[in-house]
Amino acid sequence: MMNRNQKIAASFDKAAEFYELHGTLQKKAAFELYGLLPKWLKGLPPGPVLELGCGTGLVSQQLVRELKGFPICLSDLSQAMLLAAQEKIEAQPQVTFEKRDANEPLPSQHYSLILSALALQWLREPAQGVVNFSEALKPGGKLILSFMTDASFSEWKAAALDLGLPFSGNALPAPDQVRSALEACPGTLDWKLVNFKVKFPKTLAFFCNLKAIGAGVRLEESHLNPGQMKRLIQYLDEKNQGGLTMTSQVAFACYQRPA
Repeated sequence: MMNRNQKIAASFDKAAEFYELHGTLQKKAAFELYGLLPKWLKGLPPGPVLELGCGTGLVSQQLVRELKGFPICLSDLSQAMLLAAQEKIEAQPQVTFEKRDANEPLPSQHYSLILSALALQWLREPAQGVVNFSEALKPGGKLILSFMTDASFSEWKAAALDLGLPFSGNALPAPDQVRSALEACPGTLDWKLVNFKVKFPKTLAFFCNLKAIGAGVRLEESHLNPGQMKRLIQYLDEKNQGGLTMTSQVAFACYQRPA
């Protein structure tokens, strides 16, 4: 029986080849982060850079372009995702690739920058995770994050509530908890919440999309039997006859440790 990390890695391994074809939300969030990076990357101290959960390299490409001269390690739990990123990013001596679990401890006061885009929600304890990341920063170092919050999938949650069914999606971080954890660390914090809407022709297309990008892996005990799933899909289709629009809330954060 696979453990949590093995389930996540296996799901994203399967999704790597067509991840960007189906990852509409992921591309929207990456473009939003692109616009924030020029400001947030200013004033970094010299030192190594680590990206946790680089995926297929959607954000990594921009990171490598922006940080010429910095040693950069791009890491992911999924070997197939890493290979996809490696194929996309031109070989450079300062850029390395590493299979890494973002839950594992990091060396203290080591990194100039830690970046994690849409990966924090896969950690066992996201709020504690950002504290651990902050402690791995050099003086003046920065932590840049984006992550899906528990305000996501409100249309799905409302339909489940209407039908008296459990919400069977994976738990997502509460943004206030993550923000409070970072605000309790000495330093400064820049924070932004953005709601993204993605439209699907039918409800089934939404659930198929989750699976296609690797996010359909089931980590929670709560699940629906086939009959319940059919009821949920029919209910959402009836309420959204022109297509289902699903809302995802993404938090963007830049924390800087005191110099």
